[in-house]
Amino acid sequence: MWPLPNPNANSDALRAFGWLLLAVCLAYANTLGTPFQFDDYKVIVHFPGVHSWDAWREGLTHGIRPLLKASYTLDWTLGLGVTGFHLSNLAIHLLNGWLVYRLTQHYCAHHAGLPASLPLFVALLFVLHPAHSEAVSYISGRSSSLMTLFYLLGLLAYTRGRQQTSALHLHLLTPLCFVAALLCKETAVTFPFALLLWERFALNNHTHAFKQNNPLEREPVIPAQAGIQQDNNASCSSPLDGRSSKLADGSFSGLRRNDHANGRSGFKAQWTSWAMLLAAALLFLFSETFQSHMLRSAQFNTLSGNLATQANGMLWMLQQWLLPLWLNIDPNLPLYRSASAAQLPVLAMLILGITAWWLRKQRPWWSFALAWAMLQLLPLYVLLPRLDIANERQLYLVGWPLALALCIELSSHLNARTARIAMLALLLATALLTAQRNLDYRSEITLWQATAQQSPNKARVHNNLGYAWLLAGNNDEARREFQRALQLDPQHAEAAGNLRRLENTTPGAMPGVQ
Repeated sequence: MWPLPNPNANSDALRAFGWLLLAVCLAYANTLGTPFQFDDYKVIVHFPGVHSWDAWREGLTHGIRPLLKASYTLDWTLGLGVTGFHLSNLAIHLLNGWLVYRLTQHYCAHHAGLPASLPLFVALLFVLHPAHSEAVSYISGRSSSLMTLFYLLGLLAYTRGRQQTSALHLHLLTPLCFVAALLCKETAVTFPFALLLWERFALNNHTHAFKQNNPLEREPVIPAQAGIQQDNNASCSSPLDGRSSKLADGSFSGLRRNDHANGRSGFKAQWTSWAMLLAAALLFLFSETFQSHMLRSAQFNTLSGNLATQANGMLWMLQQWLLPLWLNIDPNLPLYRSASAAQLPVLAMLILGITAWWLRKQRPWWSFALAWAMLQLLPLYVLLPRLDIANERQLYLVGWPLALALCIELSSHLNARTARIAMLALLLATALLTAQRNLDYRSEITLWQATAQQSPNKARVHNNLGYAWLLAGNNDEARREFQRALQLDPQHAEAAGNLRRLENTTPGAMPGVQ
């Protein structure tokens, strides 16, 4: 039987929300005074379409991402200035952390032997991870965080629908959340595929081994804290009450559910979301805006070149999540023209795919995390590549299954006390790294200086740093950076134009920025 809501879990849920609120406030308190940066001027400050609700309505007929723009319009019309935009970003981030907490609870409900504190640790790691700072501290990063909000909300609505066999949740709320996510960012088209992964790895009770150092010290799974309880009529023991079967090697086996968790019932529950995907695809195909974008993308590179380039970009992003010591808003990644030019990244992607398949029974949490990452980072960008090969804000939606897998792995190899100490140390380290990373967003100068340290040979970075110096009135530093950009790329039109305008004494001459 499906687990049912437990009304006695309210106090634990409220306590968890309080911890998430505290974590977000402490880690991001130093962002509230951060000024508008880079793309913020193009999509907010100098874009009249978000300066009033009348202008926003006029843009509905020809613009894209209307829900994202509506959030900008709300902040602009409230009149709180840049602080209001940051408060909205923090609220979105907090809500996403809460959704991660709830989804992890449901994941734990279907996997035997997981500690009751795991959902909170996973959610805290998500809200504190420094790789997510671009989606939170950088106002324009809201496109990723707001899309993720509706994406995860749709996943939660689907889970509720499967639990309660609720057509309202499955066929109205879930596709509505999918549409809302699409109206924030087009990359949400992966949502129906994510439902398949969630159904396979989260909503099925898998038979797998969950090893531990000392079974007697294992933290119990408490139904009240997990927020769900098993139906009293269930004939088999529940993975939530700590009565899962112990194997001879000290591991635990879960129980496979045979009633609702088969492929046909899953697709029956998802058909409205797939229909919505088809409708969205047709709308995109007949949209002039998206047609022009797709044509540019098709001319950008060959399919095999896109595969090699995005495989390398995905490896870079996973590295950024696992070891976030060299965060970079504009990485200098190579553009490959064929798969043969980047055999190592393509081979690495193949190995990751094989690993995800191989671990599907022994460690399904890693299969889920790897499959989720590949879904979000690879297929769409292979078919429709972008000028920017990789951005850290792309990790925002990717991060929580990785956090889930990492926390489960710590719990499986360490006793309860040691695992909690290790997780607390990890949370402290990520919080400090996030607070430190936020300092790079103090101004455009500090942001692009930090970026230039990580991408010293990228012309665009030096051009943007030069423009930041120019806005600050430091023409000498600006000239130096424009010249450096042209040394790296003599054909860089923006840097050449900026340098000419810098030397131009005509009043009103304003350099551009790429």
